[in-house]
Amino acid sequence: MVEENRPATRDTLAAKAEREFVVRQRAGSDSLSTAMHIVRILAFCQAIFFLALFLFLCARAGAAPESKAESRLALTSSTYATEAVRDPFGAEVPRTSGTTAGGSTGAAGVEGFKLMGILYNAASPSALVNNQLVELNKPARMQTGQGEVEVKAVTITRDLVVLEVGGQKMELRLGGTDRDKGSK
Repeated sequence: MVEENRPATRDTLAAKAEREFVVRQRAGSDSLSTAMHIVRILAFCQAIFFLALFLFLCARAGAAPESKAESRLALTSSTYATEAVRDPFGAEVPRTSGTTAGGSTGAAGVEGFKLMGILYNAASPSALVNNQLVELNKPARMQTGQGEVEVKAVTITRDLVVLEVGGQKMELRLGGTDRDKGSK
């Protein structure tokens, strides 16, 4: 019978050692979780402390908004006057002195018309003259320095408009080079 007790004792000793190992492991994890819990609480307290310190320093430094200050800037209007009229298509156009390219002033001379732009389309081109839309071969009433006149665009290309005014034809080009062709 003694031999039968020996294997049972070995099993009992192994089981007992295993139980002790599990108990030690649980005790160790409990102490670890307690330490982690304490560290979390300390980190939270530290964050609250630094937040309170930051807010205190901001208030002492004057970061809090005070009463709004009145602006004391005085605005003046510009007195800038250009030497040349700006062409929206890129060229500088000198101011006209009231004479045509030939040197004479006429009742419906070139100086009364200014080509502002060309809206070119092969089917129906049009042009902007004196801030008014002029279409090809359609008469239009236009206000000039000498009064109201009837004009008709005879030719409109990508950079040139030929107007007929009172039987007289005149060329208007983009960029300010206007030439009087004379009457036909």
